[in-house]
Amino acid sequence: AEHIFHLALLVWVLGKKKRINLERVIKMALIHDLCEIYAPDFTSYDAKAIKEKGRITIKEVLNLKPTIGRPTTNQRKKIEKIKKKLETKAMKKLFASLPPNLKKEMIFLWLDYEEGLTPEGRFVKQADKVINLFQGLEYWKKYGKIQHHLWIRRIKEVISDPDLLEFVKVLENK
Repeated sequence: AEHIFHLALLVWVLGKKKRINLERVIKMALIHDLCEIYAPDFTSYDAKAIKEKGRITIKEVLNLKPTIGRPTTNQRKKIEKIKKKLETKAMKKLFASLPPNLKKEMIFLWLDYEEGLTPEGRFVKQADKVINLFQGLEYWKKYGKIQHHLWIRRIKEVISDPDLLEFVKVLENK
């Protein structure tokens, strides 16, 4: 809930500087992780635990022991594929009993977030990565157990939005 709240505030405040639909980005931020009610939330440390070669099953992914370090592109792709299957199944379950119009809206919002179909979807997806960094830096400050320099390096590889990059620079300097 805290993560969703932070993301909703970030996209609302930084979204005001853009020509995007604020109602859409706030709604997207509010529902983007609902699937985690039924699907696990994976981190880079989970991806790092995946064997480089060979196939991996959903059951094997669910039993991974997170490993410190930076995953390869191949490891990231493998966990993303499993994550997408689990999250899609979870969202179908969550939306099954909703009224048709609400169900349709939520499905489109979630798919837009996942696939980056619109400027709003791409902005929220990148903002979500920034909030993960923010949360990770808070954990690092409090517990000192994450490799924060890897998180900062990764965020700069996946963020292209200038306003979000400016926010990351502020976080990095603090």
